[in-house]
Amino acid sequence: MLDTLTRLREEGKVLHLSVNSFDVNVIEHVMTLPVFGAMMIDYNILRPEREPIVAKLAALNFGIMAGMALGGGCIEGTGFAFAAQDAWYIARAWKIIVPISGGGRNLHFLAKEQRLTAPEIALAWVLRKPEIGCAVPGTTRMSHLLANLKISGETLDDDLLQRISKAQLNFS
Repeated sequence: MLDTLTRLREEGKVLHLSVNSFDVNVIEHVMTLPVFGAMMIDYNILRPEREPIVAKLAALNFGIMAGMALGGGCIEGTGFAFAAQDAWYIARAWKIIVPISGGGRNLHFLAKEQRLTAPEIALAWVLRKPEIGCAVPGTTRMSHLLANLKISGETLDDDLLQRISKAQLNFS
C-alpha cells in the first residue's frame, strides 16, 4: 500500500497524503513514514493529554487536523439533543466517546458562560493552538455548522482558559 501511495504521489496524481487515527501507536508509526504529511487525531477539550502528540507532529512539520473537535458532544450542559440523524455518528464514535465522556462533567460551568456557548468554547479551545491546521467537527444540522463557522477567529480569555485547565486536571 505504501509503495502504491508513494507512486501516486510521485506521478502527481495525489498531492498530499494523510492518515486519520486516534491510536497512539499508529500515530507514532505514521510519524516515521515520509510519504505522509498530515494527520487527523482526536484532539479536543476532553483530550488535553493529546498535546504532546500535537507537539511531536508539529515538530515534524505534519499538518494537524483535530478530529472530534467537539468531544463527541460530551460536554455536560451544552444543550446538545441527539436525534435520529445523529445515530450514525454516535454509533461510530461510541468506542472513543465513552472513555472521554466523564470529563464533560468537569466542564459543566461552560454552559453558564455568557459570550459563547459550550460547544463554541470547545471549538475555540482546539483552534487556540497554532499547530492545529483545522478542526473537524461532525455535524448533522445547519445550525451547528453555522455555529462552528462563527467561532473561527474567536479567542478565549486567560481566566476561562485557566478554569478549563483546572477542570481538565480532574478528568477521571
